[in-house]
Amino acid sequence: MVLVLSGGALMEGHGNLLRAVLEDPQVQRANAAFLARAGEAPVPASRRSVCTLMGEEALVDFSRDEWHVGSMDATTCLIAVAACRVTRKAWAAHYNSSLARRDASIALLLPRHLESPDLFLVGSFSEASGESASTLLRVLLLLHAAALPFRVRLACVDAVNTDGASGGPRALHLALRCGPGGASCDRGWGGGGVGAGGRGQEGGGSGMREGARSVERLGAGAAEGGEELWSASPAGFADRGPELPRRFAHDHLADPWVNASGRDSDDVSDDSGGDNGGGGVGGRDLDLGSLRSLVETASGLLRVPGLHCRPPNPNALRHYALQLELPDGPFLHHNSTSPDFEPPNFVGDLRAAFRYIIEVYVAGLRSIPDACFAWDGAGWRQVPSEAGGAAAVDAVDVNSRGEELEAATAVMSAGCGA
Repeated sequence: MVLVLSGGALMEGHGNLLRAVLEDPQVQRANAAFLARAGEAPVPASRRSVCTLMGEEALVDFSRDEWHVGSMDATTCLIAVAACRVTRKAWAAHYNSSLARRDASIALLLPRHLESPDLFLVGSFSEASGESASTLLRVLLLLHAAALPFRVRLACVDAVNTDGASGGPRALHLALRCGPGGASCDRGWGGGGVGAGGRGQEGGGSGMREGARSVERLGAGAAEGGEELWSASPAGFADRGPELPRRFAHDHLADPWVNASGRDSDDVSDDSGGDNGGGGVGGRDLDLGSLRSLVETASGLLRVPGLHCRPPNPNALRHYALQLELPDGPFLHHNSTSPDFEPPNFVGDLRAAFRYIIEVYVAGLRSIPDACFAWDGAGWRQVPSEAGGAAAVDAVDVNSRGEELEAATAVMSAGCGA
């Protein structure tokens, strides 16, 4: 289908997608309102939320419970969130250019779960390396080619997201509040909501045939009070979720040719009606794209995907050890595409990830099981998972073996000069 702008107008052809989006009056007003909220407090840790890291995606069902979905710390990266009034599902992802190039979620996952999605984009500020532009263009083209009409609600990207004085990004975060909404919203969106069996494949997965009806709904109901269902904020999240070092380290550790748990992820071959919603597994089959799923949509559980580790590589381990010895400034320049504009937590996050990687190999682990968390009303509480349980996950703790880790780091660093 196509991207949709003000009044339900369809964007025909590829043309200059970015210019058309940024020149749309409704998008311009939304961008200004979004940036004006920069001083707000982040989403409290006591609210049910999922903050995707780079390379992660989350698909949630907000038909019964309020969710906050989105991501943080996107400089050259891009945060994409799509939310559907009809199926009551929302999706969030965090891309760089490599992830966008290999993505399959927009083409294969979203048409099965969304029908008339609103689209929110934040990140990819204007910079000289080309990383921002590449990421943004690839994602826009994927959205424009998908079997869904994505109505562009927010596009705080490129020049709009670039501060004229500093040259840096104006917004780094996107948090979208998604609430169940009321019956008036359903009527305004073409009798929206889904009937029995309507979630998943039947509710949002009819592809081009449903797409035509979705465009009609957009034209008829987009301006009629739909905004009450969600609210976009640039303030981010007070709590980005559990297992941060492990999640940041995943792509450094995971063997891309091995599926860790043996369970099918939420791919196009799944015949369950689409309601397992991405029970994430490490090392997803290569044809499923680049993103790791973080939420089991039907249950609402947060599942940090497991993985099989790459075979130990002494050169790689020495690299991580040497990186950890660098002062913050050189460390930042070695590990960022935008070192002048990273948030304060960037260095600490990546150092913790590198320590976690070394700890995994010091412990002799070749696989790490899924880690599963349930919302208890105040936060995410770890629960046993079918892939090995909480006890197995606890075997890797970057703080539990500090002396051994320091000794291993020293040995590897010394080996670099040998």
